[in-house]
Amino acid sequence: SPALFELVAEIEGNSALTVSTDSPVKMSLIDPKGKFTENMQDRILVNYNPLVGIYRLKIKPNQSGKGYLYVNRYETGKEDKILTQEITLKKNKEANFLIINSPQQPPKIINFF
Repeated sequence: SPALFELVAEIEGNSALTVSTDSPVKMSLIDPKGKFTENMQDRILVNYNPLVGIYRLKIKPNQSGKGYLYVNRYETGKEDKILTQEITLKKNKEANFLIINSPQQPPKIINFF
């Protein structure tokens, strides 16, 4: 929820890039400088004080089916930039995405395999 993202960003710093799904998945995110982050909860991954650039996202689902991927960039004092994209996942098959994080635009997702 947006309130949770705001609270997390206020505790950890002034901005956050969050990736979440409506399905239970394991996720990992590699930032533009190669820093690795994994989700500690089943459906959400948080990257504090995100860098501008291209992130690599890997998702390993626990079940097959269609779902939604949500990318939210929160910055203190600014309107949230949220992207929602429908995705199709296959159980235990890794899905790969690129997330483009730019301060001027909402995040963009590129699906690649």
